[in-house]
Amino acid sequence: MKLLGISQTTLAQGHWAPALGAGLLGLLLVVAVLRIAAFAVSVSKKGSLSDEEVEALDPLLLAYVYRKSRLKRRHTTVGLLSLVRRGVLSMRRVPAKPRYIQAEDAPNLTFEFRFEDPHAWLTEDERLLKDRLFDDYGSGRKFRLDAIAGPAGPQDGLAERELYRKKKRRLNREFRAWSAEVAKRDGIEQTVRRSIPLRLFVWGFALCFAGSAIGLYAAAGETNSDALVWIVLTVVFAAAACVRVRSRTLFALAALFASAAVSVVFYPDPEGMAALGIAFLYAVPVRLLLPAFAVRPAARDLWLSVRRWRRTSRSWSARTADSGKDDAARTERALQTAIALDVLQGFAYPLRGSDRYGAPDDRQYPLLALMLEQAGGANDFGELTHPYQWSDWVLIVPQNKRKDRLLRRKSARKNS
Repeated sequence: MKLLGISQTTLAQGHWAPALGAGLLGLLLVVAVLRIAAFAVSVSKKGSLSDEEVEALDPLLLAYVYRKSRLKRRHTTVGLLSLVRRGVLSMRRVPAKPRYIQAEDAPNLTFEFRFEDPHAWLTEDERLLKDRLFDDYGSGRKFRLDAIAGPAGPQDGLAERELYRKKKRRLNREFRAWSAEVAKRDGIEQTVRRSIPLRLFVWGFALCFAGSAIGLYAAAGETNSDALVWIVLTVVFAAAACVRVRSRTLFALAALFASAAVSVVFYPDPEGMAALGIAFLYAVPVRLLLPAFAVRPAARDLWLSVRRWRRTSRSWSARTADSGKDDAARTERALQTAIALDVLQGFAYPLRGSDRYGAPDDRQYPLLALMLEQAGGANDFGELTHPYQWSDWVLIVPQNKRKDRLLRRKSARKNS
């Protein structure tokens, strides 16, 4: 009796491995070609929304859609800018705390956010942002970005690093809670979903990993302690990869252990064994081609428009100057969009030191005023990025040479 053209004797002896290996290699080739073709087609699409329409949207929505829900800790600033756009918060530059002013690498200014309408309606993520930042690190109605910054100036000693580590862990927990609430907000929740092709790929190959290893061990008809260890590891990591589909490490380990299990199990056809092991290893780079999240069809045009705006952000200033649509209000919105899409440096480069907008009101256009004052340097726009540049080292003011020498000696003794 034959099953799919393969006799039961062949199945029992494990001669199915060459066919399975060849089939998996063909499947991997098809998946890779389709993924690359889909990427090539999407590159040519630009979306139907104009630049002004993109800039008029909520900055947090833009960051969420472009990054496909994978927000970073720095995007808490985008959450604040979203409230500024709505008029709930006001934003202005203020002098940084003295310890940052004295530090060589820290900015001398920071941004302060103030609630203009304490009774405004807030979503759950906005309320959580208010509770964590304004109530815990601010004064209730006011919050400064340098209140959540890491070490940047003279401290009492290296022991204070533990204080900053605890603060960083706490902020990370609060950020995860906030980003989870952002994903539930109406209007944002319907834009991104988990990738179905990735789940099918991981689950299918995890089943192949475990099933092939167990099947070959059973077909061998003899006990092999080395193979048994690899098979157990394969089954454990394949099951873990099915639970945590997004984990590349678990999938790679499952593929590696499955390939090792196939190579040590007694098998009468070395060529078939090699084909199956190679297919398992090739599954790892193909897995990297599949995204963990995908934009829903309803938000596809928005994502394409946002991506086009981001790609052309460096030429935004020249294009708007030619069209005559570069007033201060629009430029302020465009700067908020650039922050949301992580292209502030390139976008603001043509604006640094420019006199195109005269002297904009610092309270009405705080970002524009900051950009016009920047002369260009290695620490540009540190007022916005500094709170999220954490370091385990406490920086010392250059003038404090005695403390610097003492800390160097302690560090040298510790390393020796």
